[in-house]
Amino acid sequence: GAEPPRKLGDPVSNDAKLSAAVREKLGSRSARKLRREGRIPCSLQPGDDEQSRTKPHVDLHIDEDAFLAARRHHVHLFDLDFEGKDLESAVIREIQYDQLGDNILHVEFKSVTRGIKTEAEVPLTFTGHLAEGDFVEVTGRYRDGGSHGVGAR
Repeated sequence: GAEPPRKLGDPVSNDAKLSAAVREKLGSRSARKLRREGRIPCSLQPGDDEQSRTKPHVDLHIDEDAFLAARRHHVHLFDLDFEGKDLESAVIREIQYDQLGDNILHVEFKSVTRGIKTEAEVPLTFTGHLAEGDFVEVTGRYRDGGSHGVGAR
């Protein structure tokens, strides 16, 4: 049988649909107005894969509460629904916060095609101290295809 639709908050759900609208006006004044209305100014950038690369840059806005709820449920893949006319799959490229780090000022999405691998840069921050004799090793793949490791003793 057909698989039932997943809902936000399901343990296996890692995507969410967000209602999006194209921004009519750009600039800081209109962005502040959107934020007062509970919206987050965003941009959708072309992705890395063949299909996503040809898509244009779009300035949009989304509902703040819906976005924060999705983030609380560790959603990483978003379907941006442009008023029922168009559906774009995207991942977060960057989130900009105010000086205190409390409020989101802007979200930059990267267009993706479902089922096609994409690249992402993920900054890692290590805190704390190693006890004597402890060892931490971090490995990963870089754009050049090689594996690189960082170790500390």
